[in-house]
Amino acid sequence: MFRSNTFALLTLAFLVLPACGSTVDSGGDEPTSYTKDEARAMNGVTNDGADVCALEGWYDDGTCDDFCPASDGDCVVAGDTLCSEEAGMPCEEGYFCDVPIDTMCGAIIDQLGTCKPKPEACDQNYDPVCGCDGQTHANACTANMAGTAVATAGACP
Repeated sequence: MFRSNTFALLTLAFLVLPACGSTVDSGGDEPTSYTKDEARAMNGVTNDGADVCALEGWYDDGTCDDFCPASDGDCVVAGDTLCSEEAGMPCEEGYFCDVPIDTMCGAIIDQLGTCKPKPEACDQNYDPVCGCDGQTHANACTANMAGTAVATAGACP
């Protein structure tokens, strides 16, 4: 009788103990899932150098995770901060990414633009430019007001 009760208790302990643990191990010292608070405290990188945001699928999940080691496309930047539509670093609403004209609208990744407020009014002078949106605008100001930088002087081809 004692022997069968001991076996029953040991079996029960093995079934209940895993449910009491707070973290499931992946075979090493690192847990297999993290909360965003835990990831933020680790600067988005595990002890063995793995990108937590990639492991958890947090890139482009609709939430800006500014602690991720790589640029999260859900994060927007504003007000004289670096931006690039090509690199997935858009500006927030009401701003446009002002890239230098010789960067092919930010396609040259090592030359990022800066977020600038969209103009609220523009001159009526006609000095056509081709915007990074592929549209011809009356002048650079109207292109910026439309939310785009200037790709080239003159009308779009």
